Amino acid sequence: SLQGFLGGDNIPAYRNPGMECCEMHSMSMEYLTYPWMNLFFKEDTEKYLYQHLADAITFIPYGCIVDAFQAYVYENPDLTHKERKAYFRELEKTYLPHKNYAGNEFLESGGFFMKQSHIFELPFYYLDYTIAQVVSLEFFSMSEKDHQGTFEKYLDFCSLAGTLPFRALLKKANIKNPMDGDTLKEVAEETMAYLNTFDLSKIDQ
Repeated sequence: SLQGFLGGDNIPAYRNPGMECCEMHSMSMEYLTYPWMNLFFKEDTEKYLYQHLADAITFIPYGCIVDAFQAYVYENPDLTHKERKAYFRELEKTYLPHKNYAGNEFLESGGFFMKQSHIFELPFYYLDYTIAQVVSLEFFSMSEKDHQGTFEKYLDFCSLAGTLPFRALLKKANIKNPMDGDTLKEVAEETMAYLNTFDLSKIDQ
């Protein structure tokens, strides 16, 4: 809503960014509101912050699984359902090796993808969530160093709306492209460094 408001002065066709950008603003705002989470979660604020950030970083490999799976399915239209499931399970073992489906034959055979409606309703859109998550974690990292400056940068980013294509939009806003160089590695390292500051003995209670 904020992005829509800030971009409202643009030519109608430029008011909203492309599909590859539209999740970036809402995800980034989640981190910019961290300083006020104590108003909601009180004594459980640390638990919320840890869980929210941990979910964000672990979502990225899952998003990659969904995208890689879709590409494989479309490249191999004659696959049987059993073969599709087997490939999805193979991807899970690569990207999310900690998953343990022991005792659940359906999931162990690769059936988890059946619950992901995007695969059937919005093919190839899911990667946009992953891209947006990396950008939002960039905003998180910046906000930890300079919250006010990052918020102002965020407002400028929202105001750009759909005036530029994806790469040019990020460049104009001085945001690293998630698919360039070491961006993902840097974001992951900074996020993990923050997660390691939590006292898990208190969070697990």
